[in-house]
Amino acid sequence: MFNIRRHEFRMRQLQGVRAENNISSDHTFKAANNISDPNVKMAHNVVTGDLQVASFVYTASTKLSEYLHQLEDLQHRPGFNPQV
Repeated sequence: MFNIRRHEFRMRQLQGVRAENNISSDHTFKAANNISDPNVKMAHNVVTGDLQVASFVYTASTKLSEYLHQLEDLQHRPGFNPQV
């Protein structure tokens, strides 16, 4: 990986996910159990129709305001045009 740290590699890998067909958005509670931060209660993830994780953030609740930036970022990502 030419001196790229694992975190940077995974971040670039997530940013390269494209979606042309459909996506699924969901909150998961068990994924947040491994985090020691007391403010983290759940994780919000977006998965493409090809079962690739497009985005993943930890949140304190299911409020839209907590993951709105994540969805806005996906909207501006090149190649990310899911259809309804």
